[in-house]
Amino acid sequence: MYLKFHAILITFFLSTACCFPQQAKTFVVNELAKTVFTIPEGKITVYTPNFVANEKISGGIIIEPNGNSEKSIAKNKSKLQNHKVDFGGLSTTLQTSHYSLSKSQPFPLELKLFDEKNNLIASSKIQFPIKEKNSDFFVPSYIIEGESAKIVVGNDGDLTNKYVSVNNKEAKILAASETTVFFKTPSYQSGKVPFNYKNESINLDKQVNVLQLNLSAGKLNLSRGETTKLNIEVSGLKGLEEEVPLTITNNSPSNISLEGGNNQEISIQPDGDTYQIHQTIRATQGGSFSISVTIEPPSEDNSSEENDEPLCNCIIDGYSYLINPNACTELGGQCQSDAPETFGTNHREKLGDAVGNYNFSVFNFQARILNLLSYSDDIDDIEDDITGHWDKWDRAKHIKDSLDGLNGELVAIDKVLDKVPTTYKEKFKKAIDSLENLKKQLPNPTNNKALQKAVDDAQARAEACKKRLEALQKQKGELEEQLKKDKETLLKAWKAYADIFEKHGMETSSHFDDEGKFWDHVKLNDMTDYERKKFDEDSDILSELSQEYYKALKAYRNTLKKSKNLPDQIEAAQKDCDDLANALEEAKQAKDTADLVKAIELEAYEFCKQIRRILDRLWIWCKNNPDHCDFMDDIISFWQSCPKNTSGLEDFWKRFDALVAKKKGLEDNLGKKAKEAQDDMDKIEDDIADLENEIASLEEKARKKHQDDLERKQKAAQAEAAEAAKAKAEADKRKKQRAKQKKKDKEVEDLIKKAKSDDAGTDALKNVLKGMGLSLLDEATGAGKVGTLIGGILVVKDMPDCACKMFEMLEQAIAAQLRGEDLFRDVFTNEYLRQWNNCANLPVFSSIMIGSKELSEAIGEMTKAQCREAIAALNQAQRIQCK
Repeated sequence: MYLKFHAILITFFLSTACCFPQQAKTFVVNELAKTVFTIPEGKITVYTPNFVANEKISGGIIIEPNGNSEKSIAKNKSKLQNHKVDFGGLSTTLQTSHYSLSKSQPFPLELKLFDEKNNLIASSKIQFPIKEKNSDFFVPSYIIEGESAKIVVGNDGDLTNKYVSVNNKEAKILAASETTVFFKTPSYQSGKVPFNYKNESINLDKQVNVLQLNLSAGKLNLSRGETTKLNIEVSGLKGLEEEVPLTITNNSPSNISLEGGNNQEISIQPDGDTYQIHQTIRATQGGSFSISVTIEPPSEDNSSEENDEPLCNCIIDGYSYLINPNACTELGGQCQSDAPETFGTNHREKLGDAVGNYNFSVFNFQARILNLLSYSDDIDDIEDDITGHWDKWDRAKHIKDSLDGLNGELVAIDKVLDKVPTTYKEKFKKAIDSLENLKKQLPNPTNNKALQKAVDDAQARAEACKKRLEALQKQKGELEEQLKKDKETLLKAWKAYADIFEKHGMETSSHFDDEGKFWDHVKLNDMTDYERKKFDEDSDILSELSQEYYKALKAYRNTLKKSKNLPDQIEAAQKDCDDLANALEEAKQAKDTADLVKAIELEAYEFCKQIRRILDRLWIWCKNNPDHCDFMDDIISFWQSCPKNTSGLEDFWKRFDALVAKKKGLEDNLGKKAKEAQDDMDKIEDDIADLENEIASLEEKARKKHQDDLERKQKAAQAEAAEAAKAKAEADKRKKQRAKQKKKDKEVEDLIKKAKSDDAGTDALKNVLKGMGLSLLDEATGAGKVGTLIGGILVVKDMPDCACKMFEMLEQAIAAQLRGEDLFRDVFTNEYLRQWNNCANLPVFSSIMIGSKELSEAIGEMTKAQCREAIAALNQAQRIQCK
């Protein structure tokens, strides 16, 4: 997947009108401000060039109406054209495609948008960095396809009478001031192409390279420990002679590690048409992260013009050197004229015409989601081990970041030192050759012009040094103020960032250490599913606040680093000024004594001192990092000698090369140690992954056990419910049976009662026998007449208690028959007869007496069904008569 990236948002303004949010956003890139108003009817874009007070300027206005049809688009366009913009007190209707200010005001200025009723609906303040005039004429050697670019050329500040074409395609003019014209490079261009610019008095033709920046990534969503490749491609380089600066910035070092370091500056040496670089991204923890890739625009300088200044305050990578202007250019620096008001403190944001940003959202944060499981002590122990491993990982990362930082600083110094021989060798050799040739001319010739030039040059060097020293001293105060502002911005950004975590119950802390470094910490908690969901709802705002925080942190660290290094630079600058003051006195003495050799020696010696000043940065690095630097003595020894002949010059460069080799050896060693620290981090991450897998296995077992327990409980509950339902059904059945039985008992009781009455007829006993089903028993027991036996006893008036015992024994005898127990049947039959004898004195009993054997045999002939009927009848008899 290929992505193209454009401008970076610098300022943001939000206002409201009615019920639709009105927005004004201002982007500042390469001295061109682009303000975008977003309102319900569409979008309005206004371009503003950087300028100085009282300068005439003009800027383009573009309207883009909303709408889903031609009619709605036309309607919204008409509404947009009734709006006005006000800039510097000038009101311009949107019916025109540009505005013009004949006399601009100082910054900051406010760009305002008014509706057709003259109501202010949105505004944005425009503020540029201090404009420093680098040249009166400048055409870039390369521009970026599809992006804005500029040429520096004198003109009337009116964009309407300008024409720019790239590869014979007209480029849209975006804005103009009296010194600069801004245009948009046409898309779908690449390589060296013809460039043409025309205005009211100039027709300029040149060749420029149109570059394309393409980025791709193998994977856009990473979990902790995962890696992917960041692929960077710059095309259109063929035929380009100068280097192209490329910066790669890891904006989220706490969330990812980037191969090559967090801040990389690469100089692309054009060799062919395309340059490619591939770097590994590793997600070290959850959280959104951002990587910026920037092509810097070509610098504006006058390197092609002769510069008569002997020395200048040369700025290379934000560091100040007192060296020759031409050497400054060759070393990749830029001379500062006098002492700029914001020298070194404006924190230029590496915002070229093409900037690539990756914003990945990896909100893992290692927050374990809680479930219904009860974690075992084993899991707790493993989680403690994981915490310990992460502590080790943090220490390893701190070591790696520190080593990467040190290595990066040395690499930045390399960019200058590697060019020193190319820059100075030939010039130094010419000076030594001149000195040797002069010494051969005895007596020494007199050259008053050369002697005076030596004095003038020495005077100019001393004055340049004084200006630089004043600039550095002024910068110290500015940096102190800037550090306060950056600190306030950092704390504000951190609070907004930390508040999101604290909102979700997490603990945050921060502090500044004794060296002024800022440290932060977020303690991440376990989360329930609901808590995790609520946290994820804030992921977008957390991503934005994270970028703001790390941007503020980066700015603060840059200012802090400059503040720490500046005292050493001032000390070295003071020594330089003392040396140059002495050199001036020596030049004057040489003039007074007509000592041309001495004057030429001073000129040659100046090359030594310039190279020494270039080494100041390495010396300061060693002073600040004594545990790593083992060549401080080599630097001091190198400073103490300066060649005065050819052999000495050869030795000088050998010693210089040896010093650089030692430094590069240290770079390699730091890089090796940083890799070892990265390997330690990788090993720790693997160990953590194993421990997390172990936890996952234990949790899976616990989850399965928990599930099994739930299933067992569910089955037990189901069985219990079924048993309860069955018991209830049986109870209901018994209740119905009892009700039925009670009804039947009442009917039989009434029949018995009637049979016992004095007026009972002959059918009364029969009715009892029939009602109780006893007549069927008579048939079953034959001569035993068990049914009549039972019925007869029941209808006896004032039935004695012994009758109940008889019923019981008879029931037991029949039950024994039902069970097939003949012996017990005989036993209970005999017991029945014994109870009978107790009642034998009663006439009614004696009249129905039968023998034990006959009764037992009669019962023995009964079927099981008959037995159950007889038992039921006897139970009923006992219920009724034996209460």
